[in-house]
Amino acid sequence: MEHQSEISHLSDDQVEELYRRYVAGERNLDLVAEYKIEISPNSLIKVFPPLQLSGVSCPHCDLQMYERRKSKSDIASGDTVGFCKECDHKFYIVRSRGRQRCCTCGPCVIVQAQEQAEGERSLRGKIFQYWRLRIGDAIPYEQLDIQEKVYLLALVNAQADLNLSIVKSVAERRRDIWFAPSESLENEILVLLYRRRIIAVDPESPITAFDPEHVESARVKSVRWIINVTLSDAQRSSIEDVQRKIVKDLSLPSVDFDAHQLNTVATSILTEQAIRQIHYQCDRYSLPFTAENKGRDVIGTLLLSYNLAVVCYFAYLAVRRANDYYLDARVSKTQASNIIPGRMQGYGVKAEGEAWDLAAKRYLTGDPRSELNKVVFDLVLRAQDGGSYKKVDEYFSLVSKVDTPTNAAVFSCPVCGSNAVHASVKENCIFIDCKDCISRSPVSLAAQS
Repeated sequence: MEHQSEISHLSDDQVEELYRRYVAGERNLDLVAEYKIEISPNSLIKVFPPLQLSGVSCPHCDLQMYERRKSKSDIASGDTVGFCKECDHKFYIVRSRGRQRCCTCGPCVIVQAQEQAEGERSLRGKIFQYWRLRIGDAIPYEQLDIQEKVYLLALVNAQADLNLSIVKSVAERRRDIWFAPSESLENEILVLLYRRRIIAVDPESPITAFDPEHVESARVKSVRWIINVTLSDAQRSSIEDVQRKIVKDLSLPSVDFDAHQLNTVATSILTEQAIRQIHYQCDRYSLPFTAENKGRDVIGTLLLSYNLAVVCYFAYLAVRRANDYYLDARVSKTQASNIIPGRMQGYGVKAEGEAWDLAAKRYLTGDPRSELNKVVFDLVLRAQDGGSYKKVDEYFSLVSKVDTPTNAAVFSCPVCGSNAVHASVKENCIFIDCKDCISRSPVSLAAQS
């Protein structure tokens, strides 16, 4: 084999002898001097001719592949890196614990792209086949209750692209827009709407939203959604038509709705906003807050007697006390922050017993309001403060008419016992459609009388 110019004066046997002495550990400086090689001692390894790899040929050029000589440090690993002189294709044998490498030569990049495209086509076919069957028939708009309408409108307002007629995923929406006040509430609402078949997974969602090994597993934050509602016939109505219909219904001066159900929704919104306030205050002191479940219970109780701004003021005081506890008692930050819910509850009792003046207490973070907050407090309850400065029950006194639908008060699902049902009359039977277990049960009118 032709030698590089630096060792062109050496025979093949001399070159091999030089390499054996090099890997045996003799000093490069001595070898360069002895063999009269005009090169920096540190570059000696670069002048040795490559070795032919036995039985390995390039898959693109069908030529024999070669391996560059291993340096002293490479020999211990036992790894092999072959190359093609024509297209520079690389062939890797990794015997150490290192990660297997892939060739990035031009022909390999083309082959890899083709294989990836074919894999994605196959995966997309499986996704479409599985999820399309689970869209199901469109839900008649008349079967939606106030909670579902509020949730659906907030989702559309936050994530719909009316030009493309799609509801984007949580991951795709703008960062300055919130669907609900917290990630946990967003996930809970999406799962509820999906279980009740009001929304369905869009099979054309980004392919990364699905598990490639199990396409029936979809990531709630990553999938796009189909609004599975019809306003007139069996065909799904457009997102814009559904949005317009809900806005019209919820903006009427007198609205018949389940006040208890909407009160629960409003309370959950304010509870999550208070939880965000606790995290905001904790971040100021670098305190973790892991007692969210206890915190939600305490906040729900406080919201019966105080408005959101005052509850957030109690959070401010409780976090300060937790930080003092951490500094004075030398406990862990987690242990210190665990006292926050109890302290908030204590401040609520103390404020009532001592008649604190709380009118000016407004400890809010100023975060953007979620679309769910806007729908409930601006559109339905017609509040002017986003739910911040009145007790929850006071907002309902502003609504001109509040009734509880008969079907919610009288009927429940005979299968699972849920009150989330819709009753429809046909011939001599009442049909109970359950929104939780998705069952349909006939109830005889004669039995009811």
